[in-house]
Amino acid sequence: MTALDIRGHMKELSINFFHGGWRSFKFSFDKDLYEEDVKCWGKTDFDQGIIHLEDSMKGDLLRETILHEITHILLETVGYGDYDDIDEAVPLHNERLTVLVSRAFLQAMNLNQELFTTLLSYE
Repeated sequence: MTALDIRGHMKELSINFFHGGWRSFKFSFDKDLYEEDVKCWGKTDFDQGIIHLEDSMKGDLLRETILHEITHILLETVGYGDYDDIDEAVPLHNERLTVLVSRAFLQAMNLNQELFTTLLSYE
């Protein structure tokens, strides 16, 4: 599979959501995404459980954006939410934050094996 096949392969395998452990997030391919009046490639709606992805993306940009949005979900899982929560975030040393995030990624990979196999399988 080449890098350009990611989206088609996701459809073929019926990968249409990401299981975050505490809730599922549906993938939605949309045109002209904006976050606070700024054009963006992806954004995650935690209230609705939707990962919005720019419809025109493919290949490496799509892979990176999916992983970027998944990272937002995983950081929320370990206590690092939105900018509104900045006062509530507990400062952590690099090692502790690394342990929390790596465990969150392991959980995500175990719950979403087909998705991660698809994202990582390219020439």
